[in-house]
Amino acid sequence: MTKGLSLSGNDDSASSLLKDLILVEEINQKIHDTPPFFYNFSMMGGYYTMPSARMNKVGMTALGGAFAPPYNIYGLNVQPFDRIELSANYLVYRGITEPGFGNEGFGDDAERMGNIKLGILTPSEDLPFFPLISVGAQDFIGTKRFNAQYVVATKTFADCTL
Repeated sequence: MTKGLSLSGNDDSASSLLKDLILVEEINQKIHDTPPFFYNFSMMGGYYTMPSARMNKVGMTALGGAFAPPYNIYGLNVQPFDRIELSANYLVYRGITEPGFGNEGFGDDAERMGNIKLGILTPSEDLPFFPLISVGAQDFIGTKRFNAQYVVATKTFADCTL
């Protein structure tokens, strides 16, 4: 004869089981509760023009465009590995002529940029109290007019509610 659990009444084992299941569900929600991922103007994970240490999921690819006077910005982002984020940009300067071509040439100047970000401390380390840390280079390949290197730390607080 099998003894079943009664969900009604005062059965302590059923109450304990329900409490455990509720706890497991709360933990699962916290594990999967992540803030949205944003791309900055150079199609790197970040905010507006600033990069962040966060990276998208492996295999994600994104295309984007922005109009930020005097630029038209077109970009591609690829996340091939959990610690490497790559992006490429094509910036067109509207209303700014290339001095080498003058009035006879293309009329608008363009910039090609390659960007890379390497995750040093990522979520895979499972250190929830530490910020994510990444190093990167913007415009490390191309004309290098906007070349910059950076170290960035990002900490999200998913437990905070408004």
